[in-house]
Amino acid sequence: MDIIKKAIILDLDETLIHSYCEDNTTIMIIRPNLDKLEKKLLEIKNLNVDIILCTTSKSEWVNKFFELKPTFKKIFDKIYSRDNENIWRDYNENDFPIEYNAKKKNINLEYLKPITTFGYNKILYIDDNKLEEARLKILYEITKNCLNIDVTYFSGFKFYRKSNIWQKIINYNKKVIYNKYIEDYLEIENTNPGCEMIIESIEYFMNKKFKAELTLLDKIFVREYSVYENKLHEIESKIQEVGE
Repeated sequence: MDIIKKAIILDLDETLIHSYCEDNTTIMIIRPNLDKLEKKLLEIKNLNVDIILCTTSKSEWVNKFFELKPTFKKIFDKIYSRDNENIWRDYNENDFPIEYNAKKKNINLEYLKPITTFGYNKILYIDDNKLEEARLKILYEITKNCLNIDVTYFSGFKFYRKSNIWQKIINYNKKVIYNKYIEDYLEIENTNPGCEMIIESIEYFMNKKFKAELTLLDKIFVREYSVYENKLHEIESKIQEVGE
C-alpha cells in the first residue's frame, strides 16, 4: 500500500460526555480527565491523522458540548451528526465499501449508527455502544479478504452509570436530601479511567503496523475497568437504600 490514510472516529454521548435527562432536566457532564485526551488528540493531529466526531445526536447537542469544551471544535476535522446523516446513507461502492456490500446482502443499516470507513484505510473507532462493535464484526466479515482496511475498535466503556442514583445526586446538589455516600460516589466517578484507556488505545493504534484486519481492544482493559465498576457497585447499593 502506497498511502495509509488514518483516522480516529469518536462518538459523543457516553464516550466524551454523559447526559442525564428527566422531567425537563437535562445535564451534560464532561468525562473526567478529558483534558488529557484533548492533549493527546492535538498531538495526533500533527501526525497527519484526521479526528472525526460521529454521533447520532443533533447538531445543537454537539454545539452544547463545544460550549463546555470550545477547544474541541478545532480538534475535529469532520463532524457527522444526525443533521447530516444523509452522508451516512449514501452507501456508494467507492467511499463505503463495507456498507455497500452489506446493503447488497439485504442487511438492515437503517436503525443503527452506521460504522463507515469515510474513505480511510486505517481507522480507530471509539464508541461506547457494544452493539456497534458486534455490527462491525458482521460487516467486516462480509467483505473479509476483499478490503484492504485496518480497523481497530475500543468501546471506551460506559461513562457514568445510568440509574436513578442521578436523580438522588441532583436532589443532593439542590440540598433536598443529604447522603454521605453520594460524595464518595461522585469521588469514585471522577476517577473514571476511560480517558486513560482511550489514550492507550490511540497509542496502540498509532504503533500498530498496518494489517487488513479487525482488532477489538476491550479485552485489554476489561479487568482494570471491572475494579472501578465494583467500587461503584458497592457504594451504589448503599445510596439506593436512602429514601426507600
